[in-house]
Amino acid sequence: MIKRKFYLEKIVKLIDTEDIKVITGVRRCGKTVLLKQIIDELENRGISSENIIYMSFESSKYKNIRNDDDLDEFIFSKTNNLNGKIYLLFDEIQKVKNWEVSLNSYRVDLECDIYITGSNLQLLSGELATLISGRYISINMLPFSFKELIQYYDEMHENIDEIQLFEQYLSYGGFPGY
Repeated sequence: MIKRKFYLEKIVKLIDTEDIKVITGVRRCGKTVLLKQIIDELENRGISSENIIYMSFESSKYKNIRNDDDLDEFIFSKTNNLNGKIYLLFDEIQKVKNWEVSLNSYRVDLECDIYITGSNLQLLSGELATLISGRYISINMLPFSFKELIQYYDEMHENIDEIQLFEQYLSYGGFPGY
C-alpha cells in the first residue's frame, strides 16, 4: 500500500479540527486506502482502536444501515461507553439515506472528528452544501501521479523502464488498481 503523501499531509494538518473532512474523487482512485492510512496515523498518535470507528458502506457488514436513524442507532451504541475523542470514518457514506442529518448531529452530540468519502457528484450535492455548509473541508483525490507510479514500482523493488512506464501512464492513467 503506497502512502499517498500529498493527500495524507493535507489530512494530518486537519486531524482534531471541527470541520468534517470530505474526501472525494473518481471510483478506484484510492479514497479507501487514504482512510486506512488516516487510521494508521491516528493509531500512531496513541488513539485507542476503540475510539476509531471505520465503516465501509460497500461492505455487507453494514448493509442493514440504510438511513440516518439506522446509522444513529449504530453509532450511539458503539460510542455510549467511550471516553475521549471519537474518530468516525465513513467510506461511501452516500449509500446511507439522509446521512447529512446524522453527521451534523454528531458534531453537536459527540466529541468527534469526522472523515467521509464518496464520489464528487453524490457527496457535494445541494443537500450536503445546505446542511453542513461552512462545516466541512473538501479534498478532491486524483489517481496516481506519474511520480507516485514510479514510487510504487520503487517500493515493489521492480526494475522499470521509465519511458515505457510513462507511455503506459499516458495510455491507461494512474489508477492504483491498474
